[in-house]
Amino acid sequence: MNQFHQPCDTNVLYFTTQVQQDAFFGHMVKKIIYKHQTIDLAYMRSHLVLTELVDRFENMGLANFLQHRCDWNETVIRQFYATLEISMEEEKLWWKTGKRIY
Repeated sequence: MNQFHQPCDTNVLYFTTQVQQDAFFGHMVKKIIYKHQTIDLAYMRSHLVLTELVDRFENMGLANFLQHRCDWNETVIRQFYATLEISMEEEKLWWKTGKRIY
């Protein structure tokens, strides 16, 4: 069930539902985030199971973004994982960063 299609039931603007808020504060806050410099698409492509995914990243114009080197904001990464919704049928992803849904 897509949390973004549910009524807002939290007073924290960074989450749509209490489920997302609980995932963030109850689980994600405690997780270690490893310091990756970039996402290595060439390495991913070397694994047969990931080649189609890399092709999709390139076709969607995400390859350059994914390979960009930067210091990631760990709070934003945790919010991404706490709010990520995936629809395999629609081939869509939704997540919230800050107060905006993508």
